Amino acid sequence: MKKPSKQGENGSAANASTDNASTDNASTDNGSADNASTDNASNNEPAAAVEPVADAQPHSSSDSSDRATPQPASDQAADDNAANADSDLENPSDRASERPSTPPAIPPKFALPVAVAVTAAVFVCVRFAFAAEQAGTWSMLVSMLAVNVLFAAIAIAVLAREKALVAELRPRQGDLSVGAFVAALMYGAGLAGRQLFLGADSPRSWWVARIYLQLGDTANNRMLYVGAAVFVIAALEELTWRGLVMRSLRPAIGPARAWLFSSVLYGLAHASTLTLLAHPVAGYNPLLVAAAFGGGIVWGHLYNRTGRLVPGMFAHALFSWAIVDFPLWRL
Repeated sequence: MKKPSKQGENGSAANASTDNASTDNASTDNGSADNASTDNASNNEPAAAVEPVADAQPHSSSDSSDRATPQPASDQAADDNAANADSDLENPSDRASERPSTPPAIPPKFALPVAVAVTAAVFVCVRFAFAAEQAGTWSMLVSMLAVNVLFAAIAIAVLAREKALVAELRPRQGDLSVGAFVAALMYGAGLAGRQLFLGADSPRSWWVARIYLQLGDTANNRMLYVGAAVFVIAALEELTWRGLVMRSLRPAIGPARAWLFSSVLYGLAHASTLTLLAHPVAGYNPLLVAAAFGGGIVWGHLYNRTGRLVPGMFAHALFSWAIVDFPLWRL
């Protein structure tokens, strides 16, 4: 009876060694002795020999799936970036200051000197154009056109250097409508201000008349050409003050301060008209200074909202043309 018991124990020991050999074969090939044990075990229990191969398959597929994981994540990131780019292009109210661009063509340390130089040059030009000797002459308009052509050309060169020329000057659908709407609002505000504060019985009504007298006789067709010239000058002024002055100030003092400061400078450039267009009874004439500052606020805000110059150019040009060809002092 003891012999069968020993045989059972030996069988158990053989099975145990077979299991160990199978485990050793699954992990590493350590030598011919282990291989022999594995072969014996394979004869007794074939499933154990297949088991390591089955175990290897999941590890191989898991490793490959792990290596493949970054690819979809990369594709997803690329899709997200493309979607963001598309949304930026479709949104017309992007700020120009927030748009990634090349370094500014005018370094920030030179932005303030450039703004002051433009203001001084325009101040001299306005002082010449609105002198009493230039009243009703074409030299008044030619001088204003010349100085703004110069600075508008510099503004275009700056935009081209910063690779923003097409983005800011290419007309889009709705630009004319937006410009006309803003111009109509400004004209209505001017008409209301004239009726409320510069009534016909007030000596201040001469402030308005004095501006139109400087432009020349409004009773003939000459004013049609004057209106066309003022339309072009106003559009060029947007390139000068928003496209050059305000844009160059942004990197130096920030968008909001650049907007306000450029509007102040635009008003100061017309400061000589306080005395040049004054009236003996009404006193200093603040209309052009106030109009320049207020217009700078409106057109600068429009530039900030759209990130483009074209809507403001239409608004400025249409407003100035309407003021000339539909005079406020006759209404």
